[in-house]
Amino acid sequence: MVTDNIAEDPGSAYALAPSIIREITWVFATARNFGRLTDPRQYWLRKAAVFDRIALSGQCVVTDANAAAEEAAGHLIEHDRAGTTDGLREYVRREYARWSATQ
Repeated sequence: MVTDNIAEDPGSAYALAPSIIREITWVFATARNFGRLTDPRQYWLRKAAVFDRIALSGQCVVTDANAAAEEAAGHLIEHDRAGTTDGLREYVRREYARWSATQ
């Protein structure tokens, strides 16, 4: 079981994540079929998580990755109808850790 404190740590939250390249490829491929998705939550979760990881890596224009991560996180929170007091990206990290532990 993932605790909230561990999940908010990016290293712990993304420990089971596939490579950034593999994940961004999945996000872009899935976006083409967004209207036919059976699980839009998974799309928003994985998109927010991969952009969070990109922003944390510091190997890109960080402001763009930060903006993309926060926008996708906002969609995830809206989809979940989550009344969270966490920051957007902390919410994503916690939810991603929980989700990835079940995959």
